[in-house]
Amino acid sequence: MRARYLTRSILASVALLAFGGVANAAALFQNPDPITSTPGNVDAWTINFGFVVSDSFNLSSNSNLSSVDFVVWNFPGDHTSAVDWTISSGVGGTGTIFGSGLAASVTDVSFGPANTYGYDLNLDTFSLGGLNLASGTYWLSLQNAVVASGSPVFWDQGGGSSQAWESADLYLTAANGCGDTGKVTNGSCAETFRINGTAGAVPEPITLSLFGAGLAGAALARRRKARAA
Repeated sequence: MRARYLTRSILASVALLAFGGVANAAALFQNPDPITSTPGNVDAWTINFGFVVSDSFNLSSNSNLSSVDFVVWNFPGDHTSAVDWTISSGVGGTGTIFGSGLAASVTDVSFGPANTYGYDLNLDTFSLGGLNLASGTYWLSLQNAVVASGSPVFWDQGGGSSQAWESADLYLTAANGCGDTGKVTNGSCAETFRINGTAGAVPEPITLSLFGAGLAGAALARRRKARAA
């Protein structure tokens, strides 16, 4: 019993050393920053009826992505129930696809009173299922949003550091007036969203060596026990 306990202790200690650099789940990327500051009164982009909207985001370290929050404009009383999402290296789900979800279940809650155009502002959330990504730049694309009424769903344009792209107007920039709308939010055409998850350090070589030594020690202990039997 004591030998088994010591072996488990060694493995547990090594595991903590190997992955102890992982931080608690938090916002890995916010656009704009903070998400709660968006006015929701400038413009928004359709994410159903065949339209696709993409925004870039940056990860400063290797990360495990848990969920996405994004702000939408809904017709009064509507609530988004699902959306198709893709995280890829290119706009519109092109290039390398790192993760995707068809008709991902959406949690939809009120984000505040109706905006000046009469739309309800809602904060929508869907799970990414623990998607692991290395540091770098990626594109989040949303499309095929679902509401019971069959009405359009619009992704709020809140400004921020992201690049924005839309399937009908292509790249949306302040220089081209956000495509054909001419409306720029806080100097940008980007949409309002947040990537949530856990940022963690890659295990150092010496830590990996310790982990390997722990496994070797466990195997040796099992062999000794078998011989004793």
